[in-house]
Amino acid sequence: MQMGSAWSARQPVGITSALVKFMMRRFLLTSSGALFLGSTGAFFLFVPLMSIVTVALMLGGLMLMFGLGFQAGAHEVVPAENVGTGVLY
Repeated sequence: MQMGSAWSARQPVGITSALVKFMMRRFLLTSSGALFLGSTGAFFLFVPLMSIVTVALMLGGLMLMFGLGFQAGAHEVVPAENVGTGVLY
């Protein structure tokens, strides 16, 4: 069996290859987590808190309105102006 250039061109196998892949994944996950936290921190530094609270409250109100609409639709609530007409939705 010859150990020429074809042997050296193969990819490394075994525990060293697995360790390198594991360390690379750990480094990438750590770096992406740090980038996400840094971006979030910079956002909260440069955007005023009052505008963030306002948007959050408006989104919360919008979700509550949609929830009430779904509940009213599930219970077949008829609007007051359509009570005597017999119109159902």
